[in-house]
Amino acid sequence: MLNNQANLYIMKKILILISITLFFLCISCEEKIQSSSEFALINVDKNYSFKELILQNFMDVEYILLETNADFLCEGFVQDVGKKYIIVRNFKHTGDIFIFDRQGRAVKKFNRRGQGGEEYVLLLEVVLDEKRSELFVNDWGRKIVVYDLDGNYKRSFKAKENAKYRMMRNFNEDYLICYDDLIPDVETEPKQAMLLVSKQDGQYQEIKMPFEKKELQQCLLRVIKMGWYMAHGLKQIIHLFLIRNNGY
Repeated sequence: MLNNQANLYIMKKILILISITLFFLCISCEEKIQSSSEFALINVDKNYSFKELILQNFMDVEYILLETNADFLCEGFVQDVGKKYIIVRNFKHTGDIFIFDRQGRAVKKFNRRGQGGEEYVLLLEVVLDEKRSELFVNDWGRKIVVYDLDGNYKRSFKAKENAKYRMMRNFNEDYLICYDDLIPDVETEPKQAMLLVSKQDGQYQEIKMPFEKKELQQCLLRVIKMGWYMAHGLKQIIHLFLIRNNGY
């Protein structure tokens, strides 16, 4: 049985760490724009009141123990969570994609790793679209391969030229949102790093950042990347904590 008080304590500590990290990130950004009076500044000398954040107060928390059997030996690297399914892969790049239902029961496993046109070489991320009953596999950031929930190939499309897609997520019914991990340093060559990518054919649209100042654009990109990594890390930390508390 899970120790709820222990879970809550760990989550509180994680949220405090995230809050501190974001605070110092904001300070770093503020130093770059302190000469612009039109933007809000952070007074680092002011004594701010401490606020304890409890995860259950602003998020719906659900603990799901994933089924483990001889055919479903999974390391629990959660990729996406829908209303019906949970998509998981291994931390090692084995190519296995596991599908569980929302009760944690094993539903399907497939592996399409390979060198063929309907396969992926290096599985980085998987995005679930339940309405389409499709899985979008980010292959090394260079290609997106689309499968149905049984692992049957449907289509694929290459990434933008001279780009490497990361942080791929569902945007809406028609588009994925991706971060170009090969974007140059915005201080020397400002470019748009966020892209909307068509789920049908891979056509992309750059998301125009509404800032003319390079410093502000750089800060925004740092916040986007930091937020993604912290959210991703928090998800994995909680999952591993629950696994260890169940003796697996």
